[in-house]
Amino acid sequence: MNGTLILPLFLALVAFAVFRLLSRSKLGKTSKTSDARLNRIKFVSGLFQWMIAIYVGMVILLMFGCWFGWVAVLPGTTRIWFSEHQTFTAPFNIPTPVLTLASIRFGLMVFCAGVMFRLLGLYRQGKYFTARNISYLRFLGYYVVVDWFVTNQLETLAQQTTIFLTQPIIGLAIIFIAWIMDEGRKIQEEQALTV
Repeated sequence: MNGTLILPLFLALVAFAVFRLLSRSKLGKTSKTSDARLNRIKFVSGLFQWMIAIYVGMVILLMFGCWFGWVAVLPGTTRIWFSEHQTFTAPFNIPTPVLTLASIRFGLMVFCAGVMFRLLGLYRQGKYFTARNISYLRFLGYYVVVDWFVTNQLETLAQQTTIFLTQPIIGLAIIFIAWIMDEGRKIQEEQALTV
């Protein structure tokens, strides 16, 4: 697949997803008694679900292109980027350890996108503070920390030792927020049972 076709294909798929969501949405048909804010959350969640699905498809296509050499000829300025110091011009120049770590990173990214897709699906259903939502948020926090670790391993292979702690701190903050939400959910359930 030609690298110059990826952007127009991506834009066409996004336009199709937006058109499909707008044609099926009930935003213009809401009655006065329905909550417009909840409908907006449901609509935007659906829109993000489509964007995630398109993104995952493109990432999978790119990974197969790197593994099997489908993107052997890239436009002159195109680079395959795995981390700050792991950039390549052709899939055949990628060393096996780098390709292995990059495959792990992309696999985690696709799995994380699946978790985000499910979380947004719960939002579309109107489920905002359930135990499942919280477990998905907690997983996203763990993903951020693990992605930082894998990225640092890629940088180590490039003989770069700069370590920034911003990403794991953000991951731990997401885990902390998920814990607070879980405790709040438990308190709310206890209060509902005592009333």
